[in-house]
Amino acid sequence: MRTKIFVYGWYGKGNLGDEAFKDSFIHLWPEVEFTFSSVIPSDVNSKYHYFWVGGGSFLEQSIPNLEKVTLPIAFIGVGGCSCPADSTKAALERARAIVFRNESALDHWNTPQSYAISDLVFARDFKPLNLPKKDQITIFLNDFITPKGKGAEWKALAYSWFLQEFSKILDRFSTKYTVKLFPMCVNPRVDDRRVGSAILGRSEFPHRYEWMLNAPSEQDLRVAISESKFVITQRFHGLVYSILEDTPCVTMTMHDKFASLCRELDIPMLDFYGMTDTRFKDVLEQVRYRKFVTPKIQQYMDVKKAKWIEMAKLVAKEFNL
Repeated sequence: MRTKIFVYGWYGKGNLGDEAFKDSFIHLWPEVEFTFSSVIPSDVNSKYHYFWVGGGSFLEQSIPNLEKVTLPIAFIGVGGCSCPADSTKAALERARAIVFRNESALDHWNTPQSYAISDLVFARDFKPLNLPKKDQITIFLNDFITPKGKGAEWKALAYSWFLQEFSKILDRFSTKYTVKLFPMCVNPRVDDRRVGSAILGRSEFPHRYEWMLNAPSEQDLRVAISESKFVITQRFHGLVYSILEDTPCVTMTMHDKFASLCRELDIPMLDFYGMTDTRFKDVLEQVRYRKFVTPKIQQYMDVKKAKWIEMAKLVAKEFNL
């Protein structure tokens, strides 16, 4: 009988980055029967052999019913944080293995069971598509920046400033490139198309934009990146897949996971909060023309993939897989 493992994460939410983790788990542990879900079932302890959390960055949030899980636990490919939720902290303390996706997490949780490797997606076997470049740039916006009804005033002000500055930047590029607004997350509560509509609403030339409205696939994502002269992203996996496709990428950082990966590759970062046209031009120039010191992308991917393969063996031994 195959070992059955329940993996908790942000699955089934129409998010390309999180859905990509499924293939990474299956690739690393092909002998396991995995179930991926964002809801812990009431019969989890009797139905499965082990319980894993990963990947993604959500440890600061409470995981409903996590305290009821009595199975052996692992955290695989998760983003670390300084203040995990109480129930999550208790689970971390008894976990047999913890693999963070950011080195900085070890500053907050450094135990014999803790390791750090880059994003789980790097564990898979990827070769760049190397498609012919079009006069196109691809934009990955993040609905996280959209102010909500009871949200903080500073968030609304930051959002308004961003729309004003970024729409002007994209309008300027639209005279030379097709600007492709690509949603990486589409579900009833989190929808990146919402930010795209706000950008188009501010644009003087909305007819020059290509706005994707259908929920895309991973292949759609890779093709869009491969065909683009460069990428601009607020989504972490926009950067990850740009690395995989060896396409220049401007990152607008809003989270430590961005900063950690950019530091590893010496990639210049653009802060979303208080972004200016001048700063954007400076970062874009460095990224497009590789005017910064960075390891070769293929070498970086080979190293991370090798580390994940070794980690898979270690975890398999720990869980008798």
